[in-house]
Parts: sequence; C-alpha cells; structure tokens
Amino acid sequence: MAVYTDITWSAAASESVTIRANHTIAEDGVPLLLSGTVSNGQPGEGVTIEQDDCGPIPWHPLRTVRTGQGGGWVSYAGGDQNFRLRARWRGTVSKTIRIGVRPELTLAGVSGSLRVIIRAYDWFGGKTAQLQRARATRWETVATANLAKRGSAGQYAQTWGTFTQKVGHGVYRAVLPNASAAPCYVAGFSATLRL
Repeated sequence: MAVYTDITWSAAASESVTIRANHTIAEDGVPLLLSGTVSNGQPGEGVTIEQDDCGPIPWHPLRTVRTGQGGGWVSYAGGDQNFRLRARWRGTVSKTIRIGVRPELTLAGVSGSLRVIIRAYDWFGGKTAQLQRARATRWETVATANLAKRGSAGQYAQTWGTFTQKVGHGVYRAVLPNASAAPCYVAGFSATLRL
C-alpha cells in the first residue's frame, strides 16, 4: 500500500499544465490568443481556463478546451479591465499571467484649448492626464489636466479633462499614465492630433 501511494504521489507531482498569451496588453482589434500544453502529451484532455478580473470578481472558470495531438491546447480571452489568467488540468494549476487593458482616449480641440475624453468601465475623476508633443524621436509632456467625471456614453463611463495651457503648432497626443490608470487599467494613449 505504501509503495502504491508513493508511485501515485510521484506521478501527480510530475503533472503540469502551461499557459502563455500572444500579447500582454488587450486592445480592440487585436485578438488575445492563449496556448499551452499538458505534461502527459495526450489529446482529448480537458483544460479549464480561469480568469480573475480587476475588482470584486474572484477567480472563475472562463471555458474548458480539449488538447490536440502532443497535448497542446489553444483558446482566446478578453476583458474590459486588467485581468489575470491561469489554466487548470487534473487538479494542477499553471503559473498566472497578467493581461493589461488600455482605456480609450480621444483628444479634440474645443474653444481654443484641447480636451481629452476617456471612455472605460471606470471613472478617473481626481486623477491627471498628460498632453504630449512629438519632439524628433520622443514625446515630451507639455501640459497636464485634472480629470472629472462626465456621465456615461452607452456602457462606458466618461472622464474629461481640459488642457488650458497655450500650445503651438505640432503633433500632440493625450496620455493617461500608469499612475492614473491603475489599478484596473494600464496607460492609455489617444490618436495623434496635428495643430
């Protein structure tokens, strides 16, 4: 009996499942593909993908996929805020991978100034955004704006900020830096605007 228990424990200890993603940032129009393998290399094994969303929703099953030849599996994922993923197989759990999500930023000219509009599933009121100007091969921060809640647009919360400093001709973009985007988003960038 003791010999059988030792063999069983040894086999279980050697079982493992892996997970990886083709991107660490989830963005619209860019599919987030997941893949991995199970250690026994067998097809038909059930692997459950689990997700932990930013905020109060804890780890929960996303879907179960089956392995193919060689024990490999593929799946996909997505989220509205930063999230973590892991794979579970036969009671073993893979390492955890983290995926960041960017909020949507729009930079527009209004009444002689520039405004940034941020759309996401959260507000960023009380935080700051940056106005950056292209300088050769880098971006230089030339102004900041305090952000305030501005209601919602469909399913998205809207946060606005106005850059009141005078700006000259050039190419600009708005940035929500990591410090303002955290904890549920990563830094976001608007499309460029030429003045």
